[in-house]
Amino acid sequence: MRPWARLLLWGALLIALAGARCEFFFSTGDDRDARATGVWTGEVFADGARREVIWLAQGGDLFAADERGARLFSGDYGVFGDHVDGDLVTFDAAGDRQARRGFSGTLRSERIWRADLDGPGGIDLRYAHASFRSTSLTRIDGQWREEHQDRGTLLMTVDPDGRTFGSDMQGCTFSGELVVPQRRRNVYVARFDIAGCALRGDDYRGLATRLLHGGSDRLLVLISDGERMLRFRLHRP
Repeated sequence: MRPWARLLLWGALLIALAGARCEFFFSTGDDRDARATGVWTGEVFADGARREVIWLAQGGDLFAADERGARLFSGDYGVFGDHVDGDLVTFDAAGDRQARRGFSGTLRSERIWRADLDGPGGIDLRYAHASFRSTSLTRIDGQWREEHQDRGTLLMTVDPDGRTFGSDMQGCTFSGELVVPQRRRNVYVARFDIAGCALRGDDYRGLATRLLHGGSDRLLVLISDGERMLRFRLHRP
């Protein structure tokens, strides 16, 4: 082989190896996040009680609610191999912030999420089949409503671009957007501004998911501004 041809071959190999290393480096973070992203169900044991929860995770953010609405949770997490750690903030049934606690444990891709909370308590979750429901803005656009024991009837509209508009009987108006971060996982990123009532604030952020209940679509939205957390369980009119 001529010297110039040998140099060209070595150059091509070096470029290919560099590209492969970059691809591996950047895909590692995506793969780690994909292990946690989705809908989880199970138990959170805290404050002396075991609570059945639905738990949403995406991009290092988590939002959860127990089945009866007695506790809401938000927080953050990081995944390193099979290890997961982060912080979990607890809110009471009224949505008022109670406490922040760290957690550390094990996460196995699309299977289990188990962790101990600082102090007594723990997290025991299983990956839910609902995570694999198809996700797109066309699946959630249109009219939604909720009958809330305190706020009365909430009406909300999601337009084809994910923009949201709504109001309830207490004078609250809601505006914001829902975004699809990953089409292969049934989780939407939510952002809301609330005006006209005691819940007012322009920095509510959270996650949402589309669930199937009794053969009908439900839209679960969990949002927080850091000090207060809200849960919307919406259904089609």
